Amino acid sequence: MQPNETPGNLFSKIPGIAIEPQTYTGAELFRLNTESIPTLVEPIIPQTGVWSIVGSSDTGKSMLLRQLAISIGRGRDFLGFKINSIHRKVIYIASEDDSGSTSYILRKQAGAMAGLENIRFYFETDNIPQYLESQLTSENADLIIIDCWSDVFGQNLIDSALIRQTLNIYRGIANKHNCSIGFLHHTGKRTEKLEPSKNNILSGQGFEAKMRLVMELRSDLSDENTKHLCIVKGNYLGKEYKNSSYVLSFDPNNFLFTNTGDRVAFDQLAALTELEKRRKRVEPGEIHNDTHLIVLAKVFKNTQQLKLGELNDLISNHYCREVNDGFPFGKDRISKYRTHLIDESLIFKHGKDRSPNTYYSLTNDD
Repeated sequence: MQPNETPGNLFSKIPGIAIEPQTYTGAELFRLNTESIPTLVEPIIPQTGVWSIVGSSDTGKSMLLRQLAISIGRGRDFLGFKINSIHRKVIYIASEDDSGSTSYILRKQAGAMAGLENIRFYFETDNIPQYLESQLTSENADLIIIDCWSDVFGQNLIDSALIRQTLNIYRGIANKHNCSIGFLHHTGKRTEKLEPSKNNILSGQGFEAKMRLVMELRSDLSDENTKHLCIVKGNYLGKEYKNSSYVLSFDPNNFLFTNTGDRVAFDQLAALTELEKRRKRVEPGEIHNDTHLIVLAKVFKNTQQLKLGELNDLISNHYCREVNDGFPFGKDRISKYRTHLIDESLIFKHGKDRSPNTYYSLTNDD
């Protein structure tokens, strides 16, 4: 898009793309008999609409998208996921590369020319909607890759209203030509040490809101050739797809990714401080019973018996100072420690769980 050119004015230059969606009655939609959401990459990437892959620099986003393009062009699966292509055609808008560098990388990734005739590469950033409309009118495609969004957008990346208006143009192209449009975009600085999230995206909220799917690609904190593909937004995907990463192995010799079949929970991908690591790893079973007895002597210093609430508070207060660098315990950790102390016969429970008269005591006065 050119500077000072509004999406509305740009739309008027693209014949055949409606700004407003076509109107259906509910009965007409019901009669479409849609039993499942059509996907290009089953069950993740939609067959029609806009989606994105985001991440910090040098994680391999462009490599992964080129591998997807090659898979579609050759009619093969992608990372073990089935591809439901109709035309086996891809248009790749490469704003950050040129023909020479793309030739080098493509020879590495593809290895042979088979299927590459089905991928059209375009290295300009001006008038992309007009270019796509012209190309798709002459020859359909299953997928359009925009690499990258910030170059094609060319405007203020925090202007949500303008972002949404611009993405409506691409959504209109996708709907008209029944194709999928994937945008490569970036995450904010230092977010690679945070838990994967759609909130890591560098842009106004308007970008994420228009996407049907958002995937975050990040390098493993301990191995740069291990990557984590994280679905942080999927409008029609269950939680089982969105709470753990798909672990990919990256081969630096051919720039290809392989799905290892492993998955890692998102909360395990965040970088922890040394204190947080200590807080997470100190389990009651890792503490010697002599140390437990030292702490329990302080817990029961002024009494021989404690009610549940009193015991919980004292466990949290004393154990956090003795073994947890001052971090107070949460309810789950208190319960885990209390259960361990009972199982190890270090304390004894008198009474039933819910009884107000239940109390706890040391099993050995010494």
